[in-house]
Amino acid sequence: MLFSLEVLKAEHGDCLLLHWGSASAPRRLLIDGGPAGVYQSTLRPRLMQLRQRGPVGRSGRLPIDAVVVSHAHPDHIVGVLELFRELRRDREQRRRAPFRVKRLWHNSWAELVATDVAAEDVAAVAEEASPTVAAILRSVDRSNELADAARAIGLSANRAFGGGVIQAGEAARLARGLSVTVIGPNAEQVSALREKWRENLRRQEPSELAAFLDKAVLNLASIVLVVARGRKRLLLTGDARGDHVLRGLQDAGVLTGTTAHFDVLKVPHHGSDRNVTVDFFRRLPADHYIVSGNGKFGNPETETLRMLAEARGAAPYTVHFTYRDGEQQLGRRIRAWQAEQRAAGRPVKTAFPKRGTRSLLVELGDENV
Repeated sequence: MLFSLEVLKAEHGDCLLLHWGSASAPRRLLIDGGPAGVYQSTLRPRLMQLRQRGPVGRSGRLPIDAVVVSHAHPDHIVGVLELFRELRRDREQRRRAPFRVKRLWHNSWAELVATDVAAEDVAAVAEEASPTVAAILRSVDRSNELADAARAIGLSANRAFGGGVIQAGEAARLARGLSVTVIGPNAEQVSALREKWRENLRRQEPSELAAFLDKAVLNLASIVLVVARGRKRLLLTGDARGDHVLRGLQDAGVLTGTTAHFDVLKVPHHGSDRNVTVDFFRRLPADHYIVSGNGKFGNPETETLRMLAEARGAAPYTVHFTYRDGEQQLGRRIRAWQAEQRAAGRPVKTAFPKRGTRSLLVELGDENV
């Protein structure tokens, strides 16, 4: 059985490739694509490598069963948008594309906020805003452009979930026994998001609108998934807040008691200590933790790693980092945390991408990618 999570180096963003099926008939799920530059430097070369290995069938195109965009922040959506731009250009110019995407799962802003506010009104606010505010507002354009590109290549987003906005409680099954359960956002969060969006956009106050967007995308719009095959399951959290994840797991019947165990847990928001607590890690123990981030903005934060270590105590687990060294003395901070845990009698196991490689791999099956 092939079942593994490949975590690509995505600078300060997320880019995950889930592999399942068998070595002779592999299936793939892409979750997020990282910020600008990651598609050309990391994601596309890896997809081309998989294409060369095959099998690809008569079309010569690498099949990707589904692409998921957790939310519209640039460190998650830009790489996916660049992929879809390429596929759109290939179709328009009648070239054979190297990849074939079968499904797109993404809550576009047009669907998410369900408003008739014109794009030019958003642009008018952005023109008068600071560079930071304008950058956040561009998330709206990226999200809607992705939806347009998907339609241009013949995809209807979220069809596996009945179309419209993907919300907690929905589920889908893909080939070869892969099940997907949506943990967030829930209907209440989507409703609140729509109302706050309309209110802030009507007032056209750039600073408040930007603050709302920044908070809302993280806490209200991020798609959270439990992906399972057989007895193995992964919790993919995007940038969601920990208390929202716990509530979603309870509502979905995944967290029925005090704790729910996962084989893999992607630590929310690149290890930001604003998204998690000791209780979050205590209630969701895992064998493997994924921490994506190159140190930019301080992520992963040392305090998050301390919370994880406190919650797990002497239990065995592995923390997988996408970068061994990086910005804001990332390597020094990781090593200091490891030394702290050894001194406290909490030895932890860490893993990093091998030098010269684009990714790290968490193997959950008995076949290799």
